[in-house]
Amino acid sequence: KKLISLNCPKNKIVVHHMGVNEKRFKFKTRVFFEPLRLISVCRLVEKKGIKYIFEALHKLKINYPDVVFRYTLVGDGPLRKQLENMARSFNLEENIEFKGWLNQRQILDLLGKNDIFLAPSHKSKKGNMEGIPVSIMEAMAKGLIVISTKHSGIPELVVDGKSGLLVSEKDSEKIAESIKYLAENKQKWPYYSKNAREIVKNKFNINRLNDKLLKIFKNILNEK
Repeated sequence: KKLISLNCPKNKIVVHHMGVNEKRFKFKTRVFFEPLRLISVCRLVEKKGIKYIFEALHKLKINYPDVVFRYTLVGDGPLRKQLENMARSFNLEENIEFKGWLNQRQILDLLGKNDIFLAPSHKSKKGNMEGIPVSIMEAMAKGLIVISTKHSGIPELVVDGKSGLLVSEKDSEKIAESIKYLAENKQKWPYYSKNAREIVKNKFNINRLNDKLLKIFKNILNEK
């Protein structure tokens, strides 16, 4: 839609998704244990919306004290200091762990130890936006339950109420409510996990997508 608004010919536009090899990610159906284990993996920049996670966790701690949680933040970037200060001001130091940059093996290990993946992306003040974050695909392939936003192409991957939960951009209240909902409805976790894995396997499988891309190139050559 953005390309069409810039007057690119509609008949020459083809959507081709990025993907992952789901076989590299060991699937595990999530089982609820306290504390609720939350995680994000991203660069600490505005469009990733981490400040809204912190606001949501602050609301969760005040309004729903029975929901015990632990949040792991993997990644680094220009907003790290600001986020560390925010965690202190919200009295979340005991609930949030800043991991910094980790390698792929370490990230996969952490994904296996957590249950809910938070990715509240939004359009930045400078207009910076996501495509569809590969980190969400990887989390879904491992069976984590995703809470994300109705932003850019994310709803093409995360189907609200089926393979995860979606909220509006910058809505920390709804993020808190979604976490609380999952804490109170643990019987639905296998449903979300299974559907998440299936969507990645069937629609965001890198091998199938490579075959599709080859066909796109062949069609272009045949039109010449």
